[in-house]
Amino acid sequence: MKSVDKKYRSCIERRFLIVAYIKAHNIAHYKELAKVFGISEMTLLKDLKFLREVMEVPIRTKCGYDGYIYIDGGWNVLIRYLNEEEQHTLVEIFKLEFLTFKQRMIIIRILEKFGYANVARELKKSLY
Repeated sequence: MKSVDKKYRSCIERRFLIVAYIKAHNIAHYKELAKVFGISEMTLLKDLKFLREVMEVPIRTKCGYDGYIYIDGGWNVLIRYLNEEEQHTLVEIFKLEFLTFKQRMIIIRILEKFGYANVARELKKSLY
């Protein structure tokens, strides 16, 4: 089992940074965010969709020529993600023989919560 691919790690970090950027500036424009994070507007849209649907961040948009993105209300979250060493440690713990099925499922849920769906999926496969 490989550690988290840098592509996925940077994707997760970028999404958290997008939320932090919008919170710090109150509003942000699509082109501005795409430029700041060095991504296409399509990638930005996918990131925003993930943040809304998976992370349940109340991201809202104002449409129109000068439309913008904002986070609704006083919503706030302590933004965290696992670094490579932490993720690798969870995977190594998962492999220990004395863990129960329930404990392994908890590790999988932790990885899913932190956005490591691909790693969690691979670990699930090893259970069955």
